[in-house]
Amino acid sequence: MLASGRGQVLGSQAVDLNSLIEDSCCLLQRVVGEDVDLRISLGEDAGQIEADPGQIERVLLNLALNARDAMPSGGILTITTQALDSGGVPNQVDVKPGKYVLMQVTDNGEGIPAERISNIFQPFYTTKSDSKGTGLGLAMVQKIIKQSGGAISVESEPDKGTVFRMYFPVSGNEPESSSDREVVECHEVRGSETVLVVEDDEAVRECSVEFLSSVGYRVLAAASGEEAVAVAGRHKGKIDLMLADVVMPGVNGAKLALSLTESQPDMKVLFVSGHGGTVARLKGVEADAQFLEKPYPFALLATTVRKMLEPGVKAHTAAAGETR
Repeated sequence: MLASGRGQVLGSQAVDLNSLIEDSCCLLQRVVGEDVDLRISLGEDAGQIEADPGQIERVLLNLALNARDAMPSGGILTITTQALDSGGVPNQVDVKPGKYVLMQVTDNGEGIPAERISNIFQPFYTTKSDSKGTGLGLAMVQKIIKQSGGAISVESEPDKGTVFRMYFPVSGNEPESSSDREVVECHEVRGSETVLVVEDDEAVRECSVEFLSSVGYRVLAAASGEEAVAVAGRHKGKIDLMLADVVMPGVNGAKLALSLTESQPDMKVLFVSGHGGTVARLKGVEADAQFLEKPYPFALLATTVRKMLEPGVKAHTAAAGETR
């Protein structure tokens, strides 16, 4: 949401949407679980779109998480693509004349009551219980789609399911080949070490845990610095790396790294934040610390974690104490 609010479209390029969906299938299946049947049907003539592939990956993950929560007893999640021109777009969807790629995400879950449909893209509005959801996920999805030049619509009916339709303008540029871009399959950039993920945003935390688990890591998770200290205290072994959000209520990422130094002296720390490196340093993260700015592609997360865990790389909490 921070990146979207700044008007950033990070890494915008021509993207083969079908290939991106295929590359995400393994992770999406882990996210939704074994009791959800994930079905993919991709139109051969769908074409390319102009977007940030990492952002579109987040759209898919967010919608998959929402679908899973709407199908607590299992169900069917279907992702399809097809080519169409603006004449095939419903009149109530505001798009410019031209050619489009439609990505449709459908579940047969609990559905959304009609009186709530008009509010679901509003920031901080959620149809989930108080203990679940931040109300930012669908607002982020809509912002990403709009920044990619497209539009999104939703149809839903209680007890029958929900359909999200996303319309992306066709790109006139050639997409990068798989040899020119990082593509992480489930069998690539794997590891078996223990990673502690500390993130106060539920959706980001859950996606990070699922992804790192899917490539072999043993993952511990915490929603706050205080909870992370407790999790680390209960863990009967070494924590090889901590992925820590810098800005969190209570104990921030830098202070957390310092507090765990005694019990986990060899633990490496990867800081992440949507506020950028300047704010991270103000919160106590040193300039030479390993740092990723949100949003980042999972390919970059995987390669960064793997490089940090290679033998010979020194542990470095890189936390100097918060300044103001």
